[in-house]
Amino acid sequence: MGRIRLRFASVRFALGAALLSVSAGVARLETTSSAASSALFAAGLMTLATGVASIESRSVVVHDRWDYGRIHRALEKAPEDAVIRIQQTWFPEENFVAALCNLYLQQHKRFALRVLLMDPGEERDPPPDLLAARVRLRGISATASAEKIRSTMADLVRLKQMVHDDQSGLPGSGRRAGEVDLEIRLYDFLPFGPIYQIGDEVMFVGFYVNHGTSSAGPMLEIRNSGRTALWRQFAQNFDYGWRASQPRRHHPAP
Repeated sequence: MGRIRLRFASVRFALGAALLSVSAGVARLETTSSAASSALFAAGLMTLATGVASIESRSVVVHDRWDYGRIHRALEKAPEDAVIRIQQTWFPEENFVAALCNLYLQQHKRFALRVLLMDPGEERDPPPDLLAARVRLRGISATASAEKIRSTMADLVRLKQMVHDDQSGLPGSGRRAGEVDLEIRLYDFLPFGPIYQIGDEVMFVGFYVNHGTSSAGPMLEIRNSGRTALWRQFAQNFDYGWRASQPRRHHPAP
């Protein structure tokens, strides 16, 4: 993911030109100097080129379709103690939590999970109007959607328990016993789309299309280069939503 940026750096350009001149002079000497001449020529050419252009990694890439494979690969490459922040209605990909569990159990990740899901309401009450509006054109009832959110929460709590049981059962293996640092909050505001922030390295942002899941729409892949305005905007957006949402109490998963 790179692009060529044209810019003029006078010092680099002058140094490259000087190296090319020296290489030409060395080439006039005895043939034993041909290797040195070639090395100087190559160095001069490269320095001259970097004086007028540079290759920069792209901080933001737009993908035509949402791609969970990119998220999985980013999770695999992330530091083992990274903080993973997710904003979703629920997890539409059925094996997403199972893939997370595999990272904890097989790759010894110790991610801290901060998950922001849409509030499904109380089980005995009708689903909130916000949830009903979100799925009105999707061909799925608000009641069924509320159950999908509760199922996502149960899967996450079950993951926490599975990892705890696995690690605490191996006291002599050298693996640190402990629990998944998991916090789930429920939002009741109108979001624009899902956010998957993988530590401080990369963030994937989508858009809620009115007739289907966000995976039917495009994906922004945003790298934290330190000068990416979009990274700051979406990170702040998550922060605002997180502070405004209620923590979910962790009951034992069924």
